[in-house]
Amino acid sequence: MRFSTLLLPALSLAATIHAAPVEEESNIAARASTSNPYFTVTNFSNSGQPHSVTSFVYFKVKSEPFGQTAECTAQKNGPIATAGYWTKCKPSSFGFGFTYDKTSKAYVLTITQNTGGNLLTGAVTVPNKQKTIVNKINPNGNVQSLVHEKNFRVWANLQ
Repeated sequence: MRFSTLLLPALSLAATIHAAPVEEESNIAARASTSNPYFTVTNFSNSGQPHSVTSFVYFKVKSEPFGQTAECTAQKNGPIATAGYWTKCKPSSFGFGFTYDKTSKAYVLTITQNTGGNLLTGAVTVPNKQKTIVNKINPNGNVQSLVHEKNFRVWANLQ
C-alpha cells in the first residue's frame, strides 16, 4: 500500500515534466482559424455573346479566412468557355481553371490563391446543364449558357 502511495505521485510528476510546452499549444490555437478555409464565389456566369462565336466565364472570388478578393474571367470560341489551369485573375495572386471532365461529364472549377507562403486551393464540379437564351428579335443572336448558381462556396485546402 505504501509503495503505490509513493509511486502514483512520482508518475504524476514525471508526466507533468514531459508535458507539451505552452508554445505548441499556442501554435495549435493559431492554426484553428484556418482549419476550414473556403472561397466565396459570386456573380458566376458562363455564356456566349449574341452574334459572336466567343463565350466568357466570369466570377468574383473572396478567400476565407484571408479576406482577399479577385475578379476572374476568360474567353474562348465555342458555346461554353473553358480555361486551362492557371489562368490569372486580377490580382494575379489568384488563378483558376475551368475545364470539362469527360469521365464525369461535368465542368471542374479550380481556384487557387498564392498567399505568399502557402497555396489555398479548392475545386468544385459544375454540372453540364445548358440553356439557350433566346433573342426574340433576332434568332441568330441566341446564345448558350450554363445553368448554375451565381453565388456558392468552394471548400479549400491550405498547403
